[in-house]
Amino acid sequence: MKTKSLFHRLMITALIALGASQAFAAVDFQDVPAVSAGGSADVVSGGYVFKYSSTFPLAVHGVTNFDTFGAAGNHYLAYEAGVGTETFSRQDGGLFNLLSLDIGGWENFGSTSAALFITGLKADFSTLSFSATVLPNAFSTFQLTGFTHLRSVTLGALPGRGYLAVDNLQVTAVPEPETYALMLAGLGLMAAVSRRRKAV
Repeated sequence: MKTKSLFHRLMITALIALGASQAFAAVDFQDVPAVSAGGSADVVSGGYVFKYSSTFPLAVHGVTNFDTFGAAGNHYLAYEAGVGTETFSRQDGGLFNLLSLDIGGWENFGSTSAALFITGLKADFSTLSFSATVLPNAFSTFQLTGFTHLRSVTLGALPGRGYLAVDNLQVTAVPEPETYALMLAGLGLMAAVSRRRKAV
């Protein structure tokens, strides 16, 4: 009976771990102070780290410059796309899926839209790209297809433009192989116990 109870606990633990790792998360920078970084400093939010390729200012803002970016207190990441790129990945180095994100043209972006390339680096080191038409002074939501099992995602540069604002990244963590192995082992052990009880 104790063995059966142990197997039950093992299975429950595996299922909880699997469910937690597949849970949707929104990276919205609300857990970061309103102005958190300058220069080439990294920004960490929701278990993801955001790295800027240049040395120009990068910050999380809570007081918006444009009314269309929402009320004060709505934090979002801004980076100077005119001179650099923004790359983000899981802080623990694990794989993730990117479902959607909000992007808008911010300070010195200009009055016309621009095509921004979003590039994903997959687990096998292959890449895929998506072209997002970014509007000035307003967020747009972009749904991404195929951005799964990613090591990192890079938001491109827009030479001659100013800043881009990024918010509301919808992500899911990819379960580690060990999680699946634990769950399968638990299922196998439970099946063995069940067969043994029926035979007795």
